[in-house]
Formats: sequence, structure tokens, C-alpha cells
Amino acid sequence: MTFAAFEIAAETGQPVELYEFAIGGITHRFTSNQVSVTVGSLLYTAIPIQRSRLERGSEEKLSVRLPSSISFTKDFILNSPGKRVVLILKRYHRNDPDIQVVVFFKGVVQSVSYVNEGREVEMLALPAQTAHSRPIPRFGYAAQCQHLLFDPRCKILETDPAFQKSLLVTAVSGNTITAQNAGSFGADFFEAGFVTSGGEHRMITAQAGDVLTLLVPFFASPISQTVLVHAGCKLRIVIDCLNKFNNVINYGGFPHVPTKNPFEGLD
Repeated sequence: MTFAAFEIAAETGQPVELYEFAIGGITHRFTSNQVSVTVGSLLYTAIPIQRSRLERGSEEKLSVRLPSSISFTKDFILNSPGKRVVLILKRYHRNDPDIQVVVFFKGVVQSVSYVNEGREVEMLALPAQTAHSRPIPRFGYAAQCQHLLFDPRCKILETDPAFQKSLLVTAVSGNTITAQNAGSFGADFFEAGFVTSGGEHRMITAQAGDVLTLLVPFFASPISQTVLVHAGCKLRIVIDCLNKFNNVINYGGFPHVPTKNPFEGLD
């Protein structure tokens, strides 16, 4: 029998659903089956996971709920994980001798919320083709640069050793870390930048010498570890784009926009 034949066989079909959450280069695999299953060489861990109704081939959004105790879901507490999350839903029938696995859905997670008094995480995903076809607003006419540091229009490379430093964390207190020699690069060199540790990313909101204040603390303490600390940009043409990055040619704003309307106050 083919997969389609098992699908329409009300009495003989024994569906098993597989969920894959890909974040950066890491993929987390789960199944709604009562026990964990291995498909090919990949292990899918059994967890209490449920989803909204979805027809095969549908372009509708998909809502998935899973326990908030799952380790990777904790990356979403008060913070974006910093990378796009791709959700893939697969399905096969356990009584299919050929174990034909079919992709039912592939999309990009658009929102994450904690429900049921925080015991569950609900992820809403849009089909990849829908998410990528949405219109994107054009840049506005403003004095401030509208690029993001390290994006394709800024053209500064994230891996440039001048702006990415490997520093040893010597102390951690709440949402602050002490990164050895961070202050030697400048009073606010890393402010508005970010720190990467163990796959986690945290924005730097302030710098005082070697002490960096993070938007939220790391889940796993980086104490006595070497982390990657990236320079920050406050989108100012002289202080940042010219003096810090020598990148005025790629400035994405209009710094000489008049601040006063010449037509105001006229009779």
C-alpha cells in the first residue's frame, strides 16, 4: 500500500507524527507518539505535543503546543533566540512496511507565547512560501541609518576580527557579565552589540569598562568561559559609521534632513 492508501484507510491507518524544530545549525526532534521512535538514524523523542487541524498541502498556519519544560523553549523567555526557527511536520504509518515519511508542513515560526499558566508553549508557524511572500515595508526618509549592523546593506562582516572579540568572562551578576579587557576597546564599544555563548545571544544595553549589561541574563552562566562579544552601533553617522566602522559609504540614512519645517508659521 502507498502512503495515501494508509491515510484514507480508517481502520488500518496507524499514523505517527514527527516534529522538527531547526534553530541555526541545531535541530530538535520530537514525536506525539506514546514512545520515542527512530526513523532512519534519527531519534524523535516522545513528548506531549499537539497541533491545530491541518490538511496535507494546506497553506494555512499551524499552531503547535508543547511543554515549557523542554529545554530549547526556554530560549524564548523574554528574549528572541536570535535565529529563525523552522518547523517541519512529518507523518508516516507504523504499519507501513516501507515507512514512507511525508512532509505535511514546513514553515517559519512567527510568534511564541506561554499558555496554561506558563506550563505550555504555543508556537504559531506560517508556511514558508507565505512567510516569504509577505510585502516588506521600504525604508523611510530619516536622518538615522536604517540598516542593521552586519546586515547585507551595512556590509560590515560579523566575523571581522576588528568587531568580534573573544573575551573571558570573569564574573556574572544578574544580567551583567564582566568580560576581561572589554573596556580596552573603548568606553561604549560594545554597547548596542551582542554576546554569544553556547548558542545563546544576548543584546548589550550598556557598558561600563569591562562590565556589560545584558537585556536578559544567559540561562547557562558563562562564568570562566570565553564568549564572542560583538561591537555595537547606535546608527550615528559620525561617531559610529565614520569614526568606529569607517563605513560612511554604506550609511543608510539622510543625516542632513532639516529639523525645522520652513513652511511652519507662515501666514
